[in-house]
Amino acid sequence: MNKRTSNKSEKGRLFRFKQFSLTDQGCAMKIGTDGVILGAWAADFASGKDYDHILDVGTGCGIIALMVAQKSTAFIDALEPEQQAAETALDNFRGSPWSERLTLYNCRLQEFDAQPNVYDLIVSNPPYFQVNQQASSQERLLARHRLDLSFEDLFHHSRLMLKDKGALLVICPAAEQPSMKLCASHGFFEQKKVAIRPHPTVQPKRVIIEYSFKKKEQPDEIALDIESGQRHSFSDKYKELTRDYHPFL
Repeated sequence: MNKRTSNKSEKGRLFRFKQFSLTDQGCAMKIGTDGVILGAWAADFASGKDYDHILDVGTGCGIIALMVAQKSTAFIDALEPEQQAAETALDNFRGSPWSERLTLYNCRLQEFDAQPNVYDLIVSNPPYFQVNQQASSQERLLARHRLDLSFEDLFHHSRLMLKDKGALLVICPAAEQPSMKLCASHGFFEQKKVAIRPHPTVQPKRVIIEYSFKKKEQPDEIALDIESGQRHSFSDKYKELTRDYHPFL
């Protein structure tokens, strides 16, 4: 496994959360709502559980790993294949209150030499858009498209690394969810789906899916609206989910 040491000296814009700050300098994919929602959801999922090890696949600047670290006592490994983003994440980890529990690996999931059955939770905001969509750079292309990590790869490697009672949390576009047949072929079953809407009058744009090895005929389904219906007016559910992070809540 290829651990990174950082030689960065320049910082970008600083994002301040209640218990940590971070930058997305040099990252193709910037800090956005997807990462904040998945990070908060994964952190609540892990909170209060006796988890030893958690894996963040495609950490980018490290926001999801940091949010989970805030609410858990687990050791967290974070994978990021793009070198500049990996260096940024490493700097962000070192500047956080949980640096001793955060480890950054500059590698792809397919190259990650992990022991089997080691993780209690794997969380990923994967590259999910179809390749016919355009991206402004090669780094952004890899970050946004299924060229470097497919759902097939994610399920295959997660199956090997998760403990028997472990869970996999993934966020993806509502229109591009992996099929239940694909999940089942790797032993995964949907447990819960969170349909994320920008506001109540539109269709869901994203969905968080919780997977485990426990067979379930019908997953629980809930809705999460980011805004209440007025521009920049967050919904009560969104505020409750993220209030431990956003300074303005």
